[in-house]
Amino acid sequence: MNIAVVGLGPVGIVAAAGLALAGHRVHATDRDPARVAALREGRTPIVEPGLPARVAATVASGALVAVGSVAEAVIRASITLICVGTPASASGEPDLAALVSACDAIGAALRRATPSPVVVVRSTVLPGTTRDLVVPRLAAASGLVPGRDFHVAVQPEFLREGSALADYDLPAKLVVGSLDAQVADAIVALLAPDPACVVVRTSPEAAELAKVADNAWHALKVAFANEIGALARELQVDGDALMTDFARDRTLNVSAAYLRPGAPFGGSCLVKDVAALDRRADAAGFRAPLLAAILPSNRAHFDRVVDDIAADARIVGIVGLSFKPGTADLRASPYLEIAHALAARGRAVFAWDERVPRDDPACDPAWFAASPQALADAADTIVVCHASPEALAAIASRATSRHTVVDLTGVERHRFSHTRYRSVAWRPERNAP
Repeated sequence: MNIAVVGLGPVGIVAAAGLALAGHRVHATDRDPARVAALREGRTPIVEPGLPARVAATVASGALVAVGSVAEAVIRASITLICVGTPASASGEPDLAALVSACDAIGAALRRATPSPVVVVRSTVLPGTTRDLVVPRLAAASGLVPGRDFHVAVQPEFLREGSALADYDLPAKLVVGSLDAQVADAIVALLAPDPACVVVRTSPEAAELAKVADNAWHALKVAFANEIGALARELQVDGDALMTDFARDRTLNVSAAYLRPGAPFGGSCLVKDVAALDRRADAAGFRAPLLAAILPSNRAHFDRVVDDIAADARIVGIVGLSFKPGTADLRASPYLEIAHALAARGRAVFAWDERVPRDDPACDPAWFAASPQALADAADTIVVCHASPEALAAIASRATSRHTVVDLTGVERHRFSHTRYRSVAWRPERNAP
């Protein structure tokens, strides 16, 4: 297959050499003439372990060809990869000047390109950039109709400088954002990931966000380790050993545990211990801004959840009051606090929790419904916190299109698909293509 690569920075040159090595014919270009000249000579424009040999071999074989213009690259290509840089601007927003320039040049070349070409955005951009900027500029420059005459997809890179070849050859995941399933399939086939690779087909916006969310998570991990390590040293604890042992726990600490959007955290441990550690850092005269931000962040999320529930609710059914399924523990329960907050806003509240005693002084005894079915019959908004499968099935059987369901677990979409369903991370009318 003929492939065009626009941009010969770390992302572009690794992809160009990798695709050429896989047997494709790759024409690559960059707005920096020095990078193009280096590639013509079989030299890599960047420093990356293992890359010089791969570039030299693919250039020598004729599989990888440096060309002087975007038009020369794109006119032959079935698939064009946009790999230009999007550095930070003074405002903190990505500088999209190179992306805009690339789109205009690619669009002009699409008029003479092969039928139904595919343009793939690999540059790191914020959600909405492809749909709102890339597609319109390609259409304007080409005079072609997107989705008919050409197609656009997002396939972010997850390469680490210093191990980029290994990350390209054996990726942990491949994310493709496209509104056309056949286009997504073509990109997956092009990259031919290892069977162990996780392949995610999603929307362009979700693919764009996947990249920056990953980077934010990596940054958060580094900041957390550094802050805990420095605080440990301040408190005369071996922070290196502490964090080594921390990472050995693959059940809770380094796992998918707690990484699902949902209710704010609560309970007798997390709130208390985060607050205590924050106070201890203050007492030691130690600045721990990440630790200090955790509880305010949790409170901001609580306010968002309550605002979302209260927005169009008159009678609210709270399914689950204890802070954790299978318990009757109401200490620092976010669900109990949500019920009180809604009642304070004048909403009528019903609740169902088979484990919480009806005479518990933390609750209003008037809240408790006679059964899960009675809760559904009374409420116009159902808030799913937690419940037994039997209780959820009973509620779902009585829920109808008149009900708004706010799912704080994020996993019950299938059960309540016949209602006006939303979670803290999904609202259909806002997330529609």
